[in-house]
Amino acid sequence: MTISSGPMTGASADLRADLAGAFGLPLWGSRLCADYSFITNIGEPRPHPPGMGRWHLNVVSAFWRLETPDSVLVASFHDREEVERAVAALDGRVLVGADVESPSLSAAFFFGDGTRLRLFPVARNCDQWALVRPDGMVRDAGPDYSWALMELDVDGI
Repeated sequence: MTISSGPMTGASADLRADLAGAFGLPLWGSRLCADYSFITNIGEPRPHPPGMGRWHLNVVSAFWRLETPDSVLVASFHDREEVERAVAALDGRVLVGADVESPSLSAAFFFGDGTRLRLFPVARNCDQWALVRPDGMVRDAGPDYSWALMELDVDGI
């Protein structure tokens, strides 16, 4: 059930509000999935579902890059071993900011060490990425470049 969605004009403000309380916290439990999508957690573990943080980022159908202000460290289409190491290296990085662009839903997550994770949506007809909030709501980017806030479907995780 969609709680709110609408014009993309406030997407960056929405994302920063969704992450209120997460800024200053480290990532943990980052892992690469078989299709080069990945998940990571922010904040204390939640009791249900197990292994999921108070904030949980799921990158589904987006190319992504980890970069510094001067270079690209790794991109989602690089060698799998290199990508696995880079995703694992997200653990411990402290989240300090986030932004999302309209209408593409490209997003950037900024870390205290100067690196950033950039997400680039690649398909219209599927979810691009999603952020689960501590209140059990999910900020969903996609499909069809939609921006919505929905209730978490624990059975669908």
